[in-house]
Amino acid sequence: MVLAAQAKGRPVIAANAARALVKRARLEGLEPLRALGPEEQALVEVPAELTEGTYREQFVALMGQHAGVDAATLEGFYRAQNVWDATMAGSIGGALAAGSRPVVQVVGGFHVDGAGGLYQRVRAANPSAKVWRLSVVAEVAEALRAEDRGRADVVAYVGPLPAS
Repeated sequence: MVLAAQAKGRPVIAANAARALVKRARLEGLEPLRALGPEEQALVEVPAELTEGTYREQFVALMGQHAGVDAATLEGFYRAQNVWDATMAGSIGGALAAGSRPVVQVVGGFHVDGAGGLYQRVRAANPSAKVWRLSVVAEVAEALRAEDRGRADVVAYVGPLPAS
């Protein structure tokens, strides 16, 4: 994807947060990130607040399935997820402000499926932008499955993943 974009003269933006700073958000909270110097601040967006509602509920349900995950650990992972979402949304907003059209962001489904946290943050910061969510599902289906309704604007079934 990167090579194809570059071959067409399209900008490629590193939209993700620096892994070390995401880890810090998970382990130490958001306040230490707010106190970073300007150079490190440029590598991360610190959300003013965490995304609430269905996104949090789905995250807790998914991550809470893992044995031994206590509430504090789960909250740390949710903070980290929100830092990723906020940083990617900020990168998308910056690209839009610079006149890039279209902006294509490739992420794991949880960030956008069912109006996930990244989707919510992009919409909130850029209300006039046309935002489309495409979800690629590694299964076969002849028509939209009931469980995929509302998942995205477009759902593409691509068949099962090959055995590794």
